[in-house]
Amino acid sequence: MSLRRPGRDPEPRSDLVVRAAHGDQLDDLPLALRDRRERCLFVVVHTATLVLASALSHRPKGVIDETRLMEGLHVEEHGHGEPLLLVQGLGQGSWAWRWQVPVFAQRFRTIVYDQRGTGLSPVPAGPYGIPELAEDAAEILDGRAAHVVGFSMGGYVALTLALARPELVRSLVLAGTGAGGPARVPRPAYVREAFENAIGLPPDEYGRATMPYTFSPGWPESHAERFEEILAARVEHPTPDETLDSHMVACYAFYTEGCEVERIEAPALVIHGEADLIVPVENGRALAQRLPNARYVELAERGHNLMLEDPELFNTLVLDFLT
Repeated sequence: MSLRRPGRDPEPRSDLVVRAAHGDQLDDLPLALRDRRERCLFVVVHTATLVLASALSHRPKGVIDETRLMEGLHVEEHGHGEPLLLVQGLGQGSWAWRWQVPVFAQRFRTIVYDQRGTGLSPVPAGPYGIPELAEDAAEILDGRAAHVVGFSMGGYVALTLALARPELVRSLVLAGTGAGGPARVPRPAYVREAFENAIGLPPDEYGRATMPYTFSPGWPESHAERFEEILAARVEHPTPDETLDSHMVACYAFYTEGCEVERIEAPALVIHGEADLIVPVENGRALAQRLPNARYVELAERGHNLMLEDPELFNTLVLDFLT
């Protein structure tokens, strides 16, 4: 596989199951593609600076931060130590790691970025797929070998990077994701229909209609304040329809082609929520079985957005694995 250069959240619970192993995500957003609007391919640096304070609201105190624009992508680096790259899911900006960055930056040089068309990164012209998103990650690392944490679609990016540029990947943490291919298990039809029915709603209403499915049943109601905080972060810099469409197309191409994860030599930790409605847990189990050097952790009664639903437990699992 070759990579092409682009053209341009809570109280921890302890009831978990751990299995040793030698999984398939489905960011199955609605099949209907939305109308695309023409976007200008430029970055207004002074505008990005004006909103930088809110974008960095989660940064750890007392740690040196670096913020830069890399070929249009908004990149942040926090802390010192071995590089640790965090890659979030479909349509998410780097806000998704708001409860990981302050913790991980105490031990690692923690790198987060807004993928194409999300957060403070502009919507690019032309189509792109998971290989191009993986090349973005490689460009950000700039030759540095890193531990890579990939969530959902970010897991596809991490797996693709590990295959194409193994020298850049020290280890993998793969959460709520899978390897694609014909054996993948799709999300339930009623969940897919809920996303389809929400098309066209304003960002806040769309989030309220769909986000509950990304957590375990009842979690948004029992953690109402935290859920509202997550919704607010999501709509601060709303992901446009063009980006959701492009990410969805990229994911479906990944599902069709699959990923030869058996060729990945880097040690991996696969974490999956037992109650995941977006990427059913069978996909995580399968991924861990196929990887040559993986440990599998299945979290009982957890949903898809693991790092937002139970950040303390998620952070502990990741740090225990990396250290």
